[in-house]
Amino acid sequence: MKTLLPTLALAFCALPSRADLSYDVRETTIVHPSLGMKTKESLARVMIKGGSVAVRQNDIVEVVDSQLNLITLIDYRTQTFATSNLDEVERDDDKGFDSIPQGIRSELVQSGQAAVWNGVAVKRDVSRTVMTGSEAPGEILASSDWVDDIPAFAEQRSALEAGDKRHVQELEAELQTLIFEHPDRFADGLKVRKSAAGVSGFQIHSLTEMRLAADAPMLKAIGSESAKRPIMSVETEVMNLNAGDVDPGVFLVPRGFNKVEFRELLAQKYMRRHY
Repeated sequence: MKTLLPTLALAFCALPSRADLSYDVRETTIVHPSLGMKTKESLARVMIKGGSVAVRQNDIVEVVDSQLNLITLIDYRTQTFATSNLDEVERDDDKGFDSIPQGIRSELVQSGQAAVWNGVAVKRDVSRTVMTGSEAPGEILASSDWVDDIPAFAEQRSALEAGDKRHVQELEAELQTLIFEHPDRFADGLKVRKSAAGVSGFQIHSLTEMRLAADAPMLKAIGSESAKRPIMSVETEVMNLNAGDVDPGVFLVPRGFNKVEFRELLAQKYMRRHY
């Protein structure tokens, strides 16, 4: 799965300082049949223009406009669309932080470590999530490889991050309360979050693997040989980087599309990605 541009570093240097940006992200998911998900490979097209990002995958385009604080989902398969306040969507995602089960704990293993991926010098972040007290104890190891900002992406960074800053203080206040009440469960998780948020670079590759512990009860059902390899892995890699003009039409809802509930399209987006 090493299909990244072979001269990636040279391609980055050749990009103009002010430009739209587009690229593909190939996602390869390998899953044990017992988890009820598909082993599959999919391709997402990412298009960045000013303070807006559009991602097209499985016939659904997700448009995030940081300046308007708006997120739009456009389904070309059913000719429907939905919109939502960006802050509300991000807060909904973050609410899961305080519902993490007792037996799950995350830790930051390393941040910004020099490494090489596919012949490209990168900085690597690694985090580990340990799971205990369930039918499937084990760990999830996640690594992300990134390079220093490419000119075309650095130009867009401040606009893209504007929306994130609106609710960061509110969220961190909630997390600090959780840390005070349960320091053993949430302190390391906050370190992982801050490390990811503090990266000033461009991610070109990531790999997440879930492995079961040797004594996991689940192994009795799926076979002990599954203890020797991940029962699930998700790998992403950037391809086809291009600093040419992005068609502004990809950020707009086509005429004739019908508006539906945001949660409806969000659920459909999740189902097409994983099943």
